Parts: sequence; C-alpha cells; structure tokens
Amino acid sequence: MKSIAERFKYLRHQAQLSQSEFADIIHLSQGRLSDIERGKNKPSADTLLAVSEYFNISTDWLLLGTGKPPALADGCTDKRAEEDQLELSDSERYLIWEYRKLDKAGRKQIWDFIDYLLFLQRSKRERLSSGVPELEG
Repeated sequence: MKSIAERFKYLRHQAQLSQSEFADIIHLSQGRLSDIERGKNKPSADTLLAVSEYFNISTDWLLLGTGKPPALADGCTDKRAEEDQLELSDSERYLIWEYRKLDKAGRKQIWDFIDYLLFLQRSKRERLSSGVPELEG
C-alpha cells in the first residue's frame, strides 16, 4: 500500500467497519474520513494517534507503510476466522462496541474496574475456601 489513504481504507475493511462507524470511533466526520481515504486530505496528528491506538499499531506503518500490514503481522488475514473461534453473545458484542467508542482514559478505567472486580472475586473464593464466613450486610 503506497499511501496513507490506502492504509486507512485497508484498516477499516479489516475491522469490517463502515466509514461512518470508523469515523465515530476516531472522532471524525464521515466526510472527513472519506476525504482521507480518497487522498484528498491528510489525517491530523490526533487522527493518526486515534487510529494507531484503536488498532494497536505503529504510526510508522500508518505514515510510511513500513513492514507488513498489521493484520498480517499477527498471522491473521481473515477476521471471520477469528470470530469463528470465539462465540460472543449479543451483550458481549454490545460491550465491545461501546468500549471501542471510549477514549484512552475511559478504556483504562474499564480495565481498572475489571481488575478490581476480579480481585474481589478471588478474595471471596479465598475466604470461602479457607472457611472464613461471609459477613452479612
């Protein structure tokens, strides 16, 4: 892929997102994303960082196209094959969809909260297995 425009479009297609969905995720208008994908405009630094963060890829690849495309670097060339390996309920899909809309700080809060809930579960299991009675609330 020779241009930033092609790389943006490639990533969007790999994620199976419409322009509108992808634009929402990276905080752009659909028209602005369309202009970037057609090579009419260049993405801002903020946009490059948002895309890099969302796909967990290097800005070098976005800017210069150096190395293999991200999905190929992990050995995954087909998103459908990935989905077939893990069945998700509608509520799990919804949570993932909403998570992807969050900024970096929001995503960190979600991970911190999950870590906290897992800590509470482990603590409860350890108390139960050691014979310590639960306190009644």
